Amino acid sequence: MDAINELVTFLDVNSRLDLKAVAVAHVLSLTANSEGKNLLYTNDKLIEALLNLTSDTTEAIAKDACRALINISAEFEGAEFLLKKYPSTHDLKGIVQLCFKSIIDTESPTAGLFCMILANLSRHETLVETVIDTIEGTEDTIHRLVTCFTMISYNKKGAKLNYLGPIFSNLSQHHRGRQLICNKEFPLFQRILPFTHHEDDVVRRGGAVGLVKNVCFDSSLHDWLLSPKVDILPYLLLPLAGPEEFDDEDNDKLPVECQYLGADKKREDDPDIRKMLLESLAQLCATRKGREILRDRGTYLILRELHKFECTDQGDPQSLLACENVVDILIRTEDEIGHDNLKEIEIPNESYQKMPPLYAVDDYDQCMNEFKENAQYCVTNIILQGNTNENLWNQIESFSSQEKYHFRHDILRYGFCMNRIRQILNETSIQHKRISVNENPFTGNIRFKQLGKTLNRFNFDVNDENDLESYVGHKFETEYGLKAFSNVSFCISNDNKNEDLPAKNILTSISLRTNINRLLVDQSPNSQLGFLNGIKVVGEAGVVVVHTAYILMAAPTSVPFTIESQMYQPIVALMRSAIFQLQNFFAITAFLSFYPNLTRILKGEKLCLRDFKLLVIKRIVRLWPLIIFVILFNATLLYKLQKGPVWIDAAGNEMVSCHKYWWSNLLFINNFVGASEGPCIQPSWHLAAEMQLFVIELIILMTINRFPNKIGSILSLVVVLGNFATLISLYSSGISGLLLGRLEHTRTRNAFDLEYLKGHIPFYTNTPGYFLGLLAAYLHYQNKQKKIDFSKLRLLLKLWYILFLASGLILWHHSIYVDSEVISFPSLWIAFYSTFCKNIGAFLSITFLIFMANTKESDPNTQGFPIRTTGISIIDFILLKLFNFYNNRVFKILVKLNLGVFLTHIYVAMLIITDGKQLIQYGTQFDMALIGFGTLIGSYIVAAILFVTIEMPIINLFRLFLYRNQTHVEKSSKISNGREHNGDKLD
Repeated sequence: MDAINELVTFLDVNSRLDLKAVAVAHVLSLTANSEGKNLLYTNDKLIEALLNLTSDTTEAIAKDACRALINISAEFEGAEFLLKKYPSTHDLKGIVQLCFKSIIDTESPTAGLFCMILANLSRHETLVETVIDTIEGTEDTIHRLVTCFTMISYNKKGAKLNYLGPIFSNLSQHHRGRQLICNKEFPLFQRILPFTHHEDDVVRRGGAVGLVKNVCFDSSLHDWLLSPKVDILPYLLLPLAGPEEFDDEDNDKLPVECQYLGADKKREDDPDIRKMLLESLAQLCATRKGREILRDRGTYLILRELHKFECTDQGDPQSLLACENVVDILIRTEDEIGHDNLKEIEIPNESYQKMPPLYAVDDYDQCMNEFKENAQYCVTNIILQGNTNENLWNQIESFSSQEKYHFRHDILRYGFCMNRIRQILNETSIQHKRISVNENPFTGNIRFKQLGKTLNRFNFDVNDENDLESYVGHKFETEYGLKAFSNVSFCISNDNKNEDLPAKNILTSISLRTNINRLLVDQSPNSQLGFLNGIKVVGEAGVVVVHTAYILMAAPTSVPFTIESQMYQPIVALMRSAIFQLQNFFAITAFLSFYPNLTRILKGEKLCLRDFKLLVIKRIVRLWPLIIFVILFNATLLYKLQKGPVWIDAAGNEMVSCHKYWWSNLLFINNFVGASEGPCIQPSWHLAAEMQLFVIELIILMTINRFPNKIGSILSLVVVLGNFATLISLYSSGISGLLLGRLEHTRTRNAFDLEYLKGHIPFYTNTPGYFLGLLAAYLHYQNKQKKIDFSKLRLLLKLWYILFLASGLILWHHSIYVDSEVISFPSLWIAFYSTFCKNIGAFLSITFLIFMANTKESDPNTQGFPIRTTGISIIDFILLKLFNFYNNRVFKILVKLNLGVFLTHIYVAMLIITDGKQLIQYGTQFDMALIGFGTLIGSYIVAAILFVTIEMPIINLFRLFLYRNQTHVEKSSKISNGREHNGDKLD
C-alpha cells in the first residue's frame, strides 16, 4: 500500500515526463489481473490521478491512462466503483460526462478509448440507468453520439469510434434507452440501421445489430419498425443474403435493397451477428401483422438460401438452429399458429416442465438424521446461462423477459445436503472449475447480487463452497445443457439446528374475564356510523386475502407456473392495483379521527395543547403494545417455530430486520427507514403513514382551533396541497404511482420496487384519501347542522354511480397501459392520472360514507338508509341490504380485533403455507382460496388471544396511570384518539 501511495506522487500531471510515463505503465500492468485492480480500488487518489492523466498533453501517457481505466471498468466491481465515486455533476466532472466530452471532441486522440470505457460502464444491466440519467440530463447528447457514430471520419486525430455501437446496444437493454434511441420525432434509430451491414469493422457492425435485436424484443415497437418510416426488414435481410440469384417473380417479392444482388455479394461472416439478426426476425414474428409482412416481402427466400449455407462447413450450428426457428414460424399458416401474438401464449405445462425448477430442496430431515452432528445443509442462489441447449435457453430467456407476468427463470434458489454432495464428488471425477456467467439483459451477476443482498441475511460458515459450485455446474451442464453459477446464501448444521420450543405460559392479566367480556359484549351506544364496523372488517379481510396471495407468490414453490398462469387473467389486472382500497382506508381513518374533535371546536370549545398531546399519547398506547409484542416475537420466537431451509429463508429475514430496525417501528418511520432492506413487520408501513398523517391532522386542528371561521378555506387548501404533494413526488420520483406489482419483486420483498418504495408507502403519496376524509367529516357535520342537504344533491349522487361503475374499467385500463414500457418517465400526465385515480378511490368511499351516515330518521320507509332517490329500485334494494349487513352485531366484535389481525396475519399465513422444509405445493385456485380462508380464521383467533392478554391489560394500566378520578376520565374521553380503523377506542 505504501508503494501505491508513493506511485501516486509520480502520476501528477505536472510530474517529470519520464517518471510519469513509467508510473502510468506500471499502473496499467497492475490492471491486468483482479488482484491488482482490487488494490487500486482502495486508493481514491490514484484513480483520480488516472482520470486527470487522460487529458495529458503527451498522447502516449493519456492513452495508457485510458487503457488502465478500460481494464478497471471491464468488471462489474470496477464499473460500479467508477460510477459511484465519480457521478455526473453540474460541473461536468463525472466519469460518464468525461467520456462524452472526449468522444464528441473531434480533436481528441483518446476518443476511441473513451468509447471502450463507456461501453464497459454501460454493459451491466443495473448500471446502465446511471449512464442514461446522464444522457437525459445533458442536452442533445444522444443526437451528437449518433452523429459521431454515423460519420466514419468524425475524429480528426484518427481515433476510431467503433465502440459507440456496443454503447448503443448496451443502452437499448433498458426501456429508457430504447425510448431515447427510438425517438419517433428524430430519425436516430434510422441513421444507425445501415450499419447492420457495415463491412469495415465488426465491432461497429455488431453493436448496431445488437441494438436492433434489443429493440425488436420490445413488441410495442414492432408496428413502428415495420412501417415505411423505418422499414427495418431490408437491414435485417441484406446481411443474411448471399450471391444467390432469384428469378424475376421471386425478386419482386423481396425488398428493393435485396433485389438483383451481384455475384460478389458477401453474406455476413460472423456467426454471432447472423444469429442476432435471425433472433431479431424471430421477435418480429411474434405478432400476426409482423408474420404477414415477413411472408409478403420474401423473407423465406433469403432464409432458404441461408439455411443451405449454414448446412455447409462454413455454417454455424447455432445460426442454423435460429434460422430453422424463424422458418418454422413463417411456413405455418395463421390457422395452424392460432394466436395473434405469440408472446401472449400461455406456455403448455409440458414445455414449462422442461425448464429447471425455480426452487428445489433436498430432504432436510433425512440429511440431518443421516449425517448426525456432521450434517450440513446449504441454500444457494443459482444463475443460468445458455450453453449447448439453445432451444431450452431461448425458452427461459423469452419467459424471463416478460416480467409483467412471470418470474425470472434464470434465477433459481436451491437447497442441498452438502454431505451427500461431497459423497457424489468423491465417487466421481468431477473437477472444480470456476464458472463465469456473462452479463446480458436476462442474466448476469449484477441482478444475482441484488437478489443475494436482499435474501442473504445469515453468515453461516461454508466448509467448502467450491464443492457446491462444482456440483451445481456439472448438474446443470449434464441435465439441461446450461451453464450455472452458484453462490451460497446460508448454511445450516446440527450445531445451529433449532431446538424444540419449551412450553411457555400464555400472558394473562388479572382482568382476563373482564377483557373477554369487553370483547364479546357491545357496550357502545348505537351510532349512525355503526355500519363502518362492517366496512372495516370486510376491508381488513380483503387485506388478508391480498397479502396471503403475495406470500404465495413470494414463497418457494414446486409449481410456480400455477401463479404465473394467473397473471394473464383479466381479473388479475383489476387486483394488481391497491389504490382504491388503500385510499378507502385512509379516508375512513381520517373521517373517524377528525369528526369528533372538529365537532368540539365548532361547538365553541377551545382545545389546549394538553388535549393535542393526549391525542398522540392515546394513539401510541393503542398501537405500541401489539407492535412491541410482534417485534419481540419476530426477533426471538418466530424463527424457531419451524425447521428447514424454506422457513429459515422467510422467518430469518424477519428476525434480522426486527433486530436492526425495531426502533423505526416504534417511532413510526418504518415506511422510510429500512423499507428497502426488508422491513420489520412489513405491513406496518401503513401504521407509520397514518401516524405521520395524523400529526399533520393535529396541526390542521390547531389551525382551525385558532381560526374556526376559516375552516372551509383551510380544508380546501389542505386538499389542494395534498394532491399537489402527491403529484410532485410521483413526477420527481419518475414512477407511475399505481403500484403495478411484478412477480419478481415478491421474491425480494419489494426491496427494488420503486413503485412500492416511492409511490405506495410514503405518507405524502396517500394524502388525497386522508385529506378528503377530513373534508368529508366537515361536510357530514354541516349536514347534521342542516346547512347542507345531501338528499337534494342529485348531481353528486349520479357522479358517484358513474365513477363506481367506471372504477373497475379505470383500474384495468391503467394496469395494462401504465405498465407499458413505452411511456417515458418522469411523466407529468401519468402523475396527474395517478393522483386522479387516488382521488376517485377516496371520493367513492367518503361519498358513500356520508350518504350512509346522514339518515333522515323521520322517514320510516328508509329503515335507516338515506339513498332512496336514485329512481333505480334494484340499486336502492341492494344498498339497503348492504347497509343492514354492515350493521350486523358480529362486526362490532370483530372490528376490535382488526389491529391484531393486521399485524399478525402475515405470520399466520406463513405457518399455514409451509412446513419449512419442503417446497409449497398447490394445484388449483381452490387450494389458494382455502389457504386465504384459513389465514383469515387463524388471524382472528390469534388476534382475539392477543386482545384479552396484551392489548386490553396494557390499555387498562394506561388508564389507571393517566386518569386519577372518574370526573377526569369523563372530561378527557371526549377527545377521540382517531385510531378506529383497526379497533376499539381507548376511551
